[in-house]
Formats: sequence, C-alpha cells, structure tokens
Amino acid sequence: TMESLNLAKESLEGLSENIDELDGENQIENLVVNSSEILCRREGAPPAQSIIDAITSPTLNESSAKQLYTSICSLLIEGAKADCSVVNMIAVLEEARITTPIAQRVANSFETVKPKLRWMLKCTGFGQRSIVDLKWRLDYHVRSSTTGVEHVPAYFVSLKTVEADGVTFGNEDFTCSQEQMHDLVSVVRDATKQVERMLSASN
Repeated sequence: TMESLNLAKESLEGLSENIDELDGENQIENLVVNSSEILCRREGAPPAQSIIDAITSPTLNESSAKQLYTSICSLLIEGAKADCSVVNMIAVLEEARITTPIAQRVANSFETVKPKLRWMLKCTGFGQRSIVDLKWRLDYHVRSSTTGVEHVPAYFVSLKTVEADGVTFGNEDFTCSQEQMHDLVSVVRDATKQVERMLSASN
C-alpha cells in the first residue's frame, strides 16, 4: 500500500517516530487541517512556525516537530494526488508502524481536507497528465517549394499520457526539428535521472 503513495522514506520515518507524541486534544486534527490551509495557500492560514510551535513539547523538540510537520504535508499532498480513501490511508499509516487509533484520526482528518487539496493540485498543475511513454520516427522533407530539393530531418513524436486518475490514457502527437528533438531528449534524460535519484533515496 505504501507503494501507492510516492512518499519518501524520510517522510514515513518523520511520521512513525514523532506522531505518537501528539496526545493533546485535537492536536492531530489541528495539525492536518492547519497544514492543509498552508498547502492550499488559504487566506488567513497560520504561519508554518506557529504550527510547529503548537506541537513542540517536552517530549517533541522543535527539530522533530519540524520533521513531523513536513512529513504531514508530504502525506497530504501524495494522498490527495492519489485520491486516497480513508481505508487506504489507514493501511498506509499502519504499514509505517503507526498505531490504528492515530492512523484513523489522521485518515479521517485527511478526508475532510482532501477536496480542497485536490482542487489546489488541479489549479497548480500537479494533478494534470503525466507522460508514461514516448515514441518517435525520423522522416525527411525532400522538396521545398522555395529552395528546391532539400534533405531536412523532421521528427514525428508521439507522447503517451495518463490523467491524474491513473486510468485515462491519451496521446499527444507533434513534429519537431533536429534541434528541438535534441532538447527533448535532454529533458527526458534529466527527468529519468531525477526519478532514479528519488527512487534510490526512498529505498
């Protein structure tokens, strides 16, 4: 189940190691709601430092409180991107060694803020289509009406995409020059390396 959410190892550890220290009334619920307000850039949202101060205690120092806050923010974003249900969220948290009662409180609080988070993701582009495959072929323009015979390479590119729901696929087809194709290949290689780094960091 944790594989369904793109959560880094550090985020899971930040939750499992620190969230048990929140034993005050509504502390967990307030942390989730206030963090979502910041993520959604809501007017009047509390400053991040005030959220951290509210959960800092003799048993949870400021450094650990910051780690918990950033971990909750990551959980909210990834949960909203995956449209995670209460049941799935509880399973993810339990798999991260968080007790069932706390997992239920986090999941129920997440469910109340999920619509706002998903709307924010849609507006900012995080919930938009992702590229899952790329195909191309090389052709040549062999004649130009203005300059006569030429051999100009033209690349026909087809991108296979998937919507944020993970089940709706589509295609984007376009042509590009040799120079544009070179730039596209560089972008794809850089993105692949970034994904590989993220995956290795989470293992």
